[in-house]
Amino acid sequence: MVGGNFFGTNLQDTGFSPLQGAIEFWFTFKYDSSAEDHGFFFINGSELTGDFDDMNINTFAIEGSWSGWSSNGKSFTFSMDNKADDQPGIGIRSPAFSAGPGGKWGFEDGTTYHFAYVWDSAGIDSTSDTMRIYVDGEIAASGNQALPKGNFDPNLYVGTLPNPFSDRTGFYDSVLGITDNLKIWDYGK
Repeated sequence: MVGGNFFGTNLQDTGFSPLQGAIEFWFTFKYDSSAEDHGFFFINGSELTGDFDDMNINTFAIEGSWSGWSSNGKSFTFSMDNKADDQPGIGIRSPAFSAGPGGKWGFEDGTTYHFAYVWDSAGIDSTSDTMRIYVDGEIAASGNQALPKGNFDPNLYVGTLPNPFSDRTGFYDSVLGITDNLKIWDYGK
């Protein structure tokens, strides 16, 4: 499990902006939501590498994840954080336990969802919402915090991060499953 299975791409080639955009994909889970786990669907980093030991992995991060810890309410999350600007990071999450057993988006091995993580500093769909998570076309979470300014770290990892937690890799950072039909948009679609 050390190193994980991941795909990385350079965001500087995509026109990716903290002002507005969207990351859309289909995801098929390869375990069920009763697991005590946490994992990234995507997260960016400052380098495109196979190992992040002893390195600051984010300066300006964007990440989408599943939080599977019972104490955190088993939910889908979306956050942005520019660690260089002295402002707190921002984030949204689906309702507590909505992505756990018996929840609206609880999942079993083989469940497939369509996800869209959307942001727009001017508001999404003529609303005051600046961030949204969509699951199968339905708004699962939204927020209207001011988006951080700056430039995202350039490399987007899909599936996991490569070895950020040494021997804990695979337990704390990967959502086990299949990502398909990934689309990166330069506006809040």
